[in-house]
Amino acid sequence: MAQPQTEFRWIGKPMPVIEDRRFVRGRGRYINDLELPGMHHIAVATAPVAHARLISVDVEAARRAPGVIAVLTGQDVVRMMEPIPQELPIPNVRWYPLAVDKIRVAGEWTAAIVATSRALAEDAAELVRIEYEELPPVVDPEEALKPDAPVLHEAHGSNVVWNETYTWGDVDGAMAAADHVFTYRWRWHRHSGVPIETFGAVAAVEPSTNMLDIWASHQNPGIQEEFMNVLRVPACRVHMDVDVGGSYGSKRGRKQMYLTALAAMVTGKPCKFIEDRLENMVSSDGHGPDRIFNVKVGVSGDGILQALDVQVIEDLGAYCGRGPRQITKPTAAVVGPYRIPAVRYGGYGVLTCKTNQVPFRGAGQSPHNFMLERTIDSVARELGIDRVEIRRRNYIEKDQFPYTIPSGAVYDSGDYQGALQMALEKAGLETLFREQEEARRAGRLFGIGFGGAIEPSGGIADPEGARIQVDPRGHVFVTIGFQSSARATRAWSPRSSAKSLESSRGTSPCSALTGWAASSAAPPRDLG
Repeated sequence: MAQPQTEFRWIGKPMPVIEDRRFVRGRGRYINDLELPGMHHIAVATAPVAHARLISVDVEAARRAPGVIAVLTGQDVVRMMEPIPQELPIPNVRWYPLAVDKIRVAGEWTAAIVATSRALAEDAAELVRIEYEELPPVVDPEEALKPDAPVLHEAHGSNVVWNETYTWGDVDGAMAAADHVFTYRWRWHRHSGVPIETFGAVAAVEPSTNMLDIWASHQNPGIQEEFMNVLRVPACRVHMDVDVGGSYGSKRGRKQMYLTALAAMVTGKPCKFIEDRLENMVSSDGHGPDRIFNVKVGVSGDGILQALDVQVIEDLGAYCGRGPRQITKPTAAVVGPYRIPAVRYGGYGVLTCKTNQVPFRGAGQSPHNFMLERTIDSVARELGIDRVEIRRRNYIEKDQFPYTIPSGAVYDSGDYQGALQMALEKAGLETLFREQEEARRAGRLFGIGFGGAIEPSGGIADPEGARIQVDPRGHVFVTIGFQSSARATRAWSPRSSAKSLESSRGTSPCSALTGWAASSAAPPRDLG
């Protein structure tokens, strides 16, 4: 008997966007709109070189400048907080909002000025004088791997903070049996965005409750627990009741939030820090990945993919913030939309004299998709096969779903052949080819590209979930999101290299990077 069709009220229905009206009427509420009584403002003094040993930071002239309330240096923040947590177990790479012992990136902050206005704080920041011993900069990630390269964090011993290799299937055997083995090198260059609103934070200590309140245009789920550990406070409130004026993942702003919180704790007054555009672009820790791929691919004579071996070198910047998850996230879709039975993936995460990475625009999957599609196009060219045809031969078929890829991730559904055909029809390919020929005869460049991509949602270290609450009046509240520190449940059993992370064996590569919340044996701080 046929089952009756269920008519849902909300599922599968178009949902109107409810916040548009206030935005188009100019009624959005952004971080810089927040003004608290008696608020002070923060500006930072920056380093003029990329790599140097920091000898001294002279802030006496800045302290005496008009309107200045307080000045913070790296030595101050070390006394007041734990290092900012990083996503790898590297205790000898210590990251603070202000430079402490060395300058490791051009534009790194050396002092913070708290004044009655942003203009006065900026004027005072120009009076900060630093003495330093300049060192050779570490710019190229491949050069940073060499034994004689300058080391950014001497206590760590090298510029390498991640070195893992995961093997699924008999990659070497498949390569040996393949009719052709091709090698390629690709580079996805460091990139970033320009948000409508730069990152900002406001912090205040509530006198009546001795609580630390922080408002920020941030994208850091679970930041409250981290704040309690890093600042050694018994409890705090981190607010996100402001609109985020553009981001795509770049608004993490952890050092900015901590610096603002420290300023409020020192002065006892509300403090605001809003980046200017230069600070945002140079030293905001908001850049996307910079990845070098060395690729080996084994294929049959008719272009069927047999094995893929990908070794990456990832430029993480001067400190290891949230960048590592951009290296390992592609393991959840390591073969993209293709049937590739054997895969090896791994490489190096390297520190250089650049600002930190964040999970920007897809958290690292976009470079991997770029690498796969360039590789497929190159194989097609080597074998003289049409670019569309080679994709048709290698796409996962719709009757193969759910499909388990070599790394263990499961694709639940799809019709890649159908999507490709629809794209070709919508694009009017024959017309495009004619226009391309006409353009080339006229001396104009006209390219036509093909590409498919799989984008893991959230990442395998951040499983999605939903929470349903019913209040006493019968109202239902549904919260959909992800857990920022949850462990992946699927066993991966990677064959790790000699320098593997201890926690990675038998778990997802991403899950090995999630146990990074700071801890402190110091007693809780009284903010009063």
